[in-house]
Amino acid sequence: MEETKIIYHIDDEETPYLVKIPKAPEKVTLGDFKNVINRPNYKFFFKAMDDDFGVVKEEIVDDDAPLPAFNQRVVSWIVSADTSVADSLSQCGDEGAPRHQAYHSSGGESTGGGGGGGGGNTLDDTTCTETD
Repeated sequence: MEETKIIYHIDDEETPYLVKIPKAPEKVTLGDFKNVINRPNYKFFFKAMDDDFGVVKEEIVDDDAPLPAFNQRVVSWIVSADTSVADSLSQCGDEGAPRHQAYHSSGGESTGGGGGGGGGNTLDDTTCTETD
């Protein structure tokens, strides 16, 4: 029987954890992973490949969504929803704020920016795109 190794990092802990799920990598879902680690109130990010940005940390929220795998392995970062900085990192507009993008697999679109105005942007920034 095939198995999938999932390496995951919790919050700011230095050493990652490893779990094995007795399913082929293309069949492992977020729900399978959640059942193994039992971490309520966490956000789940996974190493994924984006055509525009390359390697990214993609947030997956749908329990039925398949997890992105590379070489039979899945790499994940789980962050406490109470202390998550992902929401602030996915916003565009503040000049001093880090320019990162959080992706959700449920809709395929980014959660960033989109507000329509764009008045504060003085530089060409390919990290954030408007969805209007």
